[in-house]
Amino acid sequence: MMRSVDLGIPWREAMAAFVERTGDPDLSRMASVLARTETLGVSLRDATRDLAGTVREARRAATLERARTAPVRMLFPLVFMILPAFLLLTVVPVLITTVRSIR
Repeated sequence: MMRSVDLGIPWREAMAAFVERTGDPDLSRMASVLARTETLGVSLRDATRDLAGTVREARRAATLERARTAPVRMLFPLVFMILPAFLLLTVVPVLITTVRSIR
């Protein structure tokens, strides 16, 4: 992006092309904040502080959502792999000794 700006392309166009190439929504938000602060003449510090808070909250929400789905994802290996192994190691020997003691 900086090379494009050095070659004379306006920074907004270079930033838009960079955002399009990466496809990152946070980078898109940053580009819009930079453009808005330049257009309106508002404080860049306050705008980036607000953006950082918004991005932090979005990432926190995404992390919590992934954490909520973790038990559901762990259910399949637990039921079909760990539980049968536990039964084989604990219940089956008890059953075998019980059957042998009955005879």
